Amino acid sequence: EVAASLAALGPRSEAKVRERAAGLLAAALRRAGLEQVRALRQGGLINVEGVLPGEAPEEIVLSAHYDSVPGSPGAGDDASGCGVAVAAAAELRRTPLRHTVRVLLFDGEETGRRGSQAWLATLAPEARDRVLADLNLEMVGWSGSGGAVIQSFPVRHPATGERRQAPGWLVHALLKSGEAIEWPFAFADNRVPLLAQLVLRSARILYGSDSESFLMRDVPSVILSDSSFLAEDPAYHRPIDVAARLDSQRLERWTQATAAAVRRLD
Repeated sequence: EVAASLAALGPRSEAKVRERAAGLLAAALRRAGLEQVRALRQGGLINVEGVLPGEAPEEIVLSAHYDSVPGSPGAGDDASGCGVAVAAAAELRRTPLRHTVRVLLFDGEETGRRGSQAWLATLAPEARDRVLADLNLEMVGWSGSGGAVIQSFPVRHPATGERRQAPGWLVHALLKSGEAIEWPFAFADNRVPLLAQLVLRSARILYGSDSESFLMRDVPSVILSDSSFLAEDPAYHRPIDVAARLDSQRLERWTQATAAAVRRLD
C-alpha cells in the first residue's frame, strides 16, 4: 500500500512532489505505531523518521529512500524499500525490543545521497556510536529476482582513505536470520556470489546507495535488495517502474525477513 501510494504520486524528483511523499510517509509511520515521527528539513531536503523505543538507547536503523529519478515513478526504486521498512516496523512493534529501532526514509538519494549525508552530519559522535547497524532496503519486491541479496559496495573512508565494507559479523547475522525463516540471502550476487565478491574486492564500484553514507561515518551498514550485482531489475530508473510490477507476496516475505533480521541483531 505504501509503495503503491508513493508510486501513484509519479516521479519524486521535484520538491512539491517530495513534500507530498514526505507527508504520506509520516502518516504511514504513525499508523504503524512508531513514535517521535517527524519530517526533518535539512538543506532543502525532507527526511522522514520515527522510532520504536527499546529498553536500551542503542539503535538498529532501517532505511530506504523515497525520491526517484525524473521520468520514473520509482515503485521498485525505492518506494518498495519504504513500504517494507514501514511494514517491518509495524511487525516489530508486536514484541518487546532491547534496542531502539529507528526508521529513516531519506530524500535526495538519487542526487548524491544528500539526505542520508545531511542526517548523519547532524549526529553527535555519541549518537552515531549508539547505532549498532543500518539495514538499507533498496529495490525489493521484483518478481524476476533470482533471490534476496546482501550488498556491500566498498567505499573510501574520507579521513583515512581505507576501503570500508560491511563487517563480517553483520553479514553473518543476516545470513543466519534468512536461514531461520527459509529466506536464503546471497552475498553480492544470487547466482555467482564468489565471482561477484572477487570483482567487488578488486575494483572501484560506484553505486551511490545511502548505505555508503553510513559506512563512511563508521556505522556498519548493508543493502538488502532483489537486484544483485550482476542482475539488476530491468525497470531500474525507467518509466516502467510502476506499482503493478511489484510482487505483493514477495514484499510480504521481505517484511518477514527484515523483521527477522532486526530481531537477530537485537
